[in-house]
Amino acid sequence: LTLILRRGTKYKMLAVGGLVLSATQLLGSNSATALVDCIAVVAIGLVALACVSPGFGGVSRIVALLGAALAAAGAVVVGFDQDALYAALGRTQGLTGRVDFWPYLNEAVNARPILGYGYGAFFRSPVSKDYLSYYVVEAGGWTPYHAHDSFLQTCLDTGYVGLAALLVAIFVSLFRAGAFFLRERDVVSLWPLLVTFFLVFGSYTETYVGNFNTLGTILFVTAFLYPIRANAGQPEPAPTWRTRRTIARARTL
Repeated sequence: LTLILRRGTKYKMLAVGGLVLSATQLLGSNSATALVDCIAVVAIGLVALACVSPGFGGVSRIVALLGAALAAAGAVVVGFDQDALYAALGRTQGLTGRVDFWPYLNEAVNARPILGYGYGAFFRSPVSKDYLSYYVVEAGGWTPYHAHDSFLQTCLDTGYVGLAALLVAIFVSLFRAGAFFLRERDVVSLWPLLVTFFLVFGSYTETYVGNFNTLGTILFVTAFLYPIRANAGQPEPAPTWRTRRTIARARTL
């Protein structure tokens, strides 16, 4: 989508084919989390472009802001029917069983809140049976192999210390990506911000970040580092008159 919207992109039909293939895979995965997350992130990106990009006029910005405000006001006034949303997605409020075992994992976190059980140790060790044995029986023998929540998984692995570090990394990534987009103001500079939003939104029902050697972590690190790399390629700003005067005095001395 970024390549399609970018001006002067070569092989645009190839990008269109990639977008169609990606959309087909998204729908075929039958993942409600990925679908809702993707729609939300694309909507955020389009609104951000309409508000900031110099390629859009004042009317587009007003319409985008007004539409977002009306949607938020309608959700508050009319109310948000969660049952209707879950029904449209073919899901229940139990989130495919996640809500059923999350309380047991919270108990495990409360038992070791500071440093957790070690990276990837909880579900592989017998200690997990102490907390999930009752759920496994009720679920007919199904045992979760991860928390299906990035923040809860991080608490199990590294406790609140690791969770604090993850939240700081997410905040820094969002801040850098946002500053990068506000400076560049084009569709290409928007992708680090949208990738980070996608991973954060999806982290409430999937373990996207906090694990090594996963696509989610690779995307997060890429979005985290790209604004730094882009800044490194910027030319040095011209010295101000104060800087020039200071240099001249230094040379005189």
